[in-house]
Amino acid sequence: MNKNGSVQWEVYCGRENGKRIRKYFATQLEAETFREVARTKKANHGIAALAMPESIRLEALTCSQRLAVASATLTQATEYFLLHHKPTSEERLFKDVAAELLHRKIKAKKKKSYADGLGWTFGVFNRAFGERKISEIMPDEVEHWVWDMDYAPATVRGYLRDVGQVFRYAVKRNYRSDNPCALIERPEDDDKPTAIFRAEQVANILAEAMIHPDLELVVPFALAFFAGLRSCEIEVLDWTEIHLERAFIEVTKGKSKTRQRRIVTIQPNLKAFLEVHRRLGGPVVPPNWWNRRQEFGKRIGMRQWPRNVARHSFVSHHYQHMGNENLTAAEAGHSPQVLQEHYRELVSPDDARAYWMIFPSPGEYGRLTAA
Repeated sequence: MNKNGSVQWEVYCGRENGKRIRKYFATQLEAETFREVARTKKANHGIAALAMPESIRLEALTCSQRLAVASATLTQATEYFLLHHKPTSEERLFKDVAAELLHRKIKAKKKKSYADGLGWTFGVFNRAFGERKISEIMPDEVEHWVWDMDYAPATVRGYLRDVGQVFRYAVKRNYRSDNPCALIERPEDDDKPTAIFRAEQVANILAEAMIHPDLELVVPFALAFFAGLRSCEIEVLDWTEIHLERAFIEVTKGKSKTRQRRIVTIQPNLKAFLEVHRRLGGPVVPPNWWNRRQEFGKRIGMRQWPRNVARHSFVSHHYQHMGNENLTAAEAGHSPQVLQEHYRELVSPDDARAYWMIFPSPGEYGRLTAA
């Protein structure tokens, strides 16, 4: 009851920033109605909903009425604004933001092969968008660019993943408000069988490598075909990690693509190739080995190899020959599920036997024989 004798009903709404929130009503019915509505609001949105200034409530009501003409909601209008709003921070070019992110990756001691891959992708994207302000690059532009390149689905996904990292970084740094790559539909893989080389093809490739000793590619090829090592793992492998006497190769955690240490058995035919070229230490691959591979392709008239064909050949023939998916998965460094989906029954038992019987001929450099 007030001093003048009138009656007011008070509803206590809790505290906001240390201050008590109270509402007053002329009748008990109004107070009880507000209390029930307030309880619902508090349950849904917390105490802040009760403390919303009247000016904001009125503005929200006005905006909602104006948006009704377009059948749009306040949430939709807010999302649209944030999508097209240009950040107030300094405008940055895409190439500068990409370089900034790459520098941070290197500083964080990411693997060199990973950083090199990002640098390559950023360089390709820079040709089209490097001089553009990163806040002005739209999703449809990125989508048209990546599809106009006529890449395979896996390559498209890779480009969107890597370039998307730059845009996500830009959002965190307030260089733009969204990641356009997140709005682009990712393509599915073509339903094509995994490409592999058969025993005869592998034997021919190794024979050619042996009669071109200046390229020094016999060991890298043998490791790829008979140990299933990835190219990025072969590049950093040292002879001290090849234990011929104990018949295993150690792929250390720091050199494994998956960041997990694994042990790969040296099969008898691989051991025969390694013993011919054995060294006490130092890199397994020669300098500029990618250029040497290109030169090798020119010499034998086989410039383009199917992607990861050597590793796929190893997994397929190892799986069939050993008959143990867990063993093959462990040595290849991926899951048994991948084996079931991509490598099951790609080769016959006879193919597998022929594959693991590829040996260098004793004393005859440049020739192969079946043991």
